[in-house]
Amino acid sequence: MRNAAAIAIGSSPVLTFGALQLLGSTQSPQWNAISDDFLSLRFWFTLAVLVMSGAFGGIAYELLLRGGAIELPHRVHKYEAARAYKHAPAETLIALGIVGRAMVGAAAAATILLVVAPSSAHSAVALGVTAGAAAPALIRLMRKQLLFAADAMSRMQRESRSNSEPTPAPAPRPTVVAPVTHAA
Repeated sequence: MRNAAAIAIGSSPVLTFGALQLLGSTQSPQWNAISDDFLSLRFWFTLAVLVMSGAFGGIAYELLLRGGAIELPHRVHKYEAARAYKHAPAETLIALGIVGRAMVGAAAAATILLVVAPSSAHSAVALGVTAGAAAPALIRLMRKQLLFAADAMSRMQRESRSNSEPTPAPAPRPTVVAPVTHAA
């Protein structure tokens, strides 16, 4: 489970970037409006509430998953690393436990804003908690959707290129000429 959390944390920014690239419009970006949003305290307050709600949802999921127990951050033991972590030596790893689950929940809550826009403060908190609790499934779903969208877009581009390029005329077949022999 910790390995999935580490993958989810690492892939969330990638998913976000991919979603922005795939779902972005062909219009030029409105940099003034975007920078004004970043200067707005309302934006940061809303994002903070959503991220905290996602972290709470992640912690709630951890409690449900472990039957009310929590896993505190700790160093990974060699026997644990041998079966779960093959990408790095055990002495360099730290299992984040419930802190990691909160981080994954917060990332999922922020990522869900690419798909759903809450209509009220109540729905924003509910969206954050739900996204945080369902973070592993949500991130897998978003990854599948992005891969599907990327595949569909590449197919459409290939088809549009093949339709816009004129079909080349068949090359003329070379004619075979029999050698001429002169009788003497």
